[in-house]
Amino acid sequence: MRVRAELFIDRSQVTGLGDNAFEVLRPDLETIAGEWARTFKRMLQLKLSRFGSGKLYKKGGKRASAEGESPAMVTGEYRNSFETDVRSITGKTRWTVFGDKTSRRASVQGRIGSKLWHFGKLLEAGNKNIRPRPHVEPTFRQWVAKWNASQK
Repeated sequence: MRVRAELFIDRSQVTGLGDNAFEVLRPDLETIAGEWARTFKRMLQLKLSRFGSGKLYKKGGKRASAEGESPAMVTGEYRNSFETDVRSITGKTRWTVFGDKTSRRASVQGRIGSKLWHFGKLLEAGNKNIRPRPHVEPTFRQWVAKWNASQK
């Protein structure tokens, strides 16, 4: 899973910054990308904090999630395994021509991941023994809708 913010710099529009425009704007971009990733993480963890409406486990008294629901929390280990970080990609900076304008391209990435994603993929897609428990894609759609609504 990756959330990415990219900056395209047109030197004619960023007067006075020249080739240092990315370096000048990098702290703000890192803040934005980090907030995007942390917001997605919080939304995903909230979805993974819900109790299920499926069958009741005899051991422990927990309730499983029903088919199509996000996974029900049992121990919270998967939910708590998500981490975020922010990376600036300057090694891939390149000059690109847009019409008659030359721009320098670099990016900042806010990333979210889990050391237990192998388990998450199984829950998300399901298999012959486990019905799908989608949680990442529905959360991503909610996150995009929230971002789009904030831009209006």
